[in-house]
Amino acid sequence: LNYQMSWLNIRVEQMLSLLVYEKQICLKTTLTKVKGGRSNNVLTTEVYDIIGFFSNLPFLLTIPLEVIAITVFLYSLLGVSSIAGVVMMMACLWYNKSGSKEPEAAELVKFFEVIRTIKMLAWERSFHDKLMLSRQIELDQLQHFFWRTTLLTLLVHLTQFFVTLLTFTFYTIIFDNQLTAPVVFTSLMLFNILKQSMQIYPDLIVDLKALVVSVGRIEKFQDEIEIQKPSSSDSMVTNIGFTGVNVAWKDDIIRSPNEFILKNVNLKFPIGTLSLVCGHKSSGKTLLLLSLLRETSLLCGTIHFPITKVAYVPQQPWLENSTIRENILFGSNFEDERYWKVVDACCLLKDFENMEQADFTEYNDKDLVLSDEQKARVALARALYSDARILLLDDFLSIMDSTTARQIINNCIKGPFIAGRTVIIVTYYIRDLLDISDYIVILCGGTVIAEGTSGQMTDSEALANEMFRTNADAKHGQIDTITQNSFNQTVEKYDKKIWTTNEVHSQVKDPFNLYYFYIKSSGGLLLWTILILLLIVIRVLTIGETYWLKEWSDPNSSLFEPLYDYVQIRFVSIYILIASVAALFIIFRMAFQLLVSFKGSKTLFSKLLNAILNAPFTFFDTVPLGKVMNRFSKDLVALCLVISSAYINVSRELKRLQSITRSPVVSWFNETNIGITTIRAFAAEHRFVKKFTDRLNTSNRTTYLLHMSNRWMHVRIGSTGALASYCVGIFILWQYANIDASLAGFCMIYALGFAPIVA
Repeated sequence: LNYQMSWLNIRVEQMLSLLVYEKQICLKTTLTKVKGGRSNNVLTTEVYDIIGFFSNLPFLLTIPLEVIAITVFLYSLLGVSSIAGVVMMMACLWYNKSGSKEPEAAELVKFFEVIRTIKMLAWERSFHDKLMLSRQIELDQLQHFFWRTTLLTLLVHLTQFFVTLLTFTFYTIIFDNQLTAPVVFTSLMLFNILKQSMQIYPDLIVDLKALVVSVGRIEKFQDEIEIQKPSSSDSMVTNIGFTGVNVAWKDDIIRSPNEFILKNVNLKFPIGTLSLVCGHKSSGKTLLLLSLLRETSLLCGTIHFPITKVAYVPQQPWLENSTIRENILFGSNFEDERYWKVVDACCLLKDFENMEQADFTEYNDKDLVLSDEQKARVALARALYSDARILLLDDFLSIMDSTTARQIINNCIKGPFIAGRTVIIVTYYIRDLLDISDYIVILCGGTVIAEGTSGQMTDSEALANEMFRTNADAKHGQIDTITQNSFNQTVEKYDKKIWTTNEVHSQVKDPFNLYYFYIKSSGGLLLWTILILLLIVIRVLTIGETYWLKEWSDPNSSLFEPLYDYVQIRFVSIYILIASVAALFIIFRMAFQLLVSFKGSKTLFSKLLNAILNAPFTFFDTVPLGKVMNRFSKDLVALCLVISSAYINVSRELKRLQSITRSPVVSWFNETNIGITTIRAFAAEHRFVKKFTDRLNTSNRTTYLLHMSNRWMHVRIGSTGALASYCVGIFILWQYANIDASLAGFCMIYALGFAPIVA
């Protein structure tokens, strides 16, 4: 059953992760920018809360059956007295309401996206304090949750005590029966089984509450507005254009009253030729292009666009975290001659010569090797190499210096690569492209002020003004482009190697230092010594409770006196005293555990944040965001509420491997979120889902090995416990004449409890 539940956990995790990823890939562009951190939180937190519930799912069935069976056995053993214990057990079932917590993942995502600006402006201390305040708010919420869990744990202990006390009090004082070893230790074993079930019950309550909250958040995420999918009538569309269209970035629900709107658009772009879109900054050029891709909100009118693959080059170029060659191919088959012609036309050959591994150089989302200009040329090469019949090019030339831009125009735009293709380009290089353009659109303030064929626009005053303005802007921008070009050359000379960091499996040479680092971060040896002493005292008091019951059931005990009734009352009173002291120490232990755990979590979070803030720029140029987020999300979860036991080497290494293989999943999710428009334009959703699935499978293989190592350990612990019980039983039979029944029962009850304690 445990093996099947492990498989169920892995399958549920994969199913939910895919569900979140497939939803994210369908969200509108405006929502992926606004809610990227929240969707990341859904993937890294809510999914794990749900599979945490499935880990304990079998107990929902077994616990009621155990309660019924134990009740029957207790009644046959103790008679009516057992009813008092069972009623007490049921009366103490307490519903624990989990507090809502919203981890700081979304805020961290926003923080790391602007980390370069923060470091350049020396704002590290300010943002450190802000994030630590956010962390403190979360820890306060977790602290309330922890105290509720503490009360529930204390209640479980007191429940077992009150049940035992009430049952034996009724049995001895009310019904005037004599406690014997068979009655005490058989019923005590049954009560211990019931106690184990009750100890699992709080986890079930917490997991069930977390399940409800997480499912609600995932449902809310699934209800977000998706990109408008093509209808069946769109399959018959062959023309490209707009009829009476008003479009905006956001829907009416989330759009502010002053939101920019592109109004009354009526355009018809010719097929198989080049069209120019030009206009002032913030006039709606990008909004126009993305509206063709259905990435915006259509307020009214009709958009005509065929259902086909589109090669899209955004204004801010996006590349996949892979080699440059794979970025250019982007899922297409490699054709040697065509590939190198495209590379040459995009002026990339010289760049490849300056790279140690040429086009096999790895790129990541924070790469230093590729400048923005080089990224734009790689993105253009990706569009030209594709077999898409429609190309949408959004002002990619503005990133380049004028010399390179005109080379690109002559080699690519005026070259053979766009022959027969429909190309719509947003650009300021109107003069250079006017002679090959068949259609021109001029925008201003969200309105089309002029449109028509190149022949119709020859004498247009709007076109003349636009050409004059863009020519002046081009001259003014030459200083910036020359400076940028010089910087790019400096970067190329600075380092021709691959700036990429793979998260590798590192061996811990001295695990003791690792544990000592955590002990020191969580309060030092003094707090840990107190915590260990409290654990020892609680264990001694728990054994003392059982030993006192042994004395109570032994008729030959020196504690018995002629005044029988008073002896029974004294046994009951001392038993109450021992249990009360144990409960008090449990409260102390939970308080110290809270102090140690939260101090360690806060300290490690602060040290990790300081390390990130003080890291050099090269760190952010080589380490993907997903790897950093993995350190702040899943790796810190265990430190918030749980102080781990000493793990065997295999378990520790598997946990590290699990974290390592999880990072590519988070990185791929964030990478998709950034380049979602390009991915959808190239119709590459299925390929990206498959790659995400492959990364999930790799991560789940490690998770499976971790589950199996735990099963390996539990099987051997169970076998060791059975062997210990067998040996104690044989020893009792061997020394039958020298051991009384009470001592034999006392030894057997702890021998049978050996395996659960070790586990």
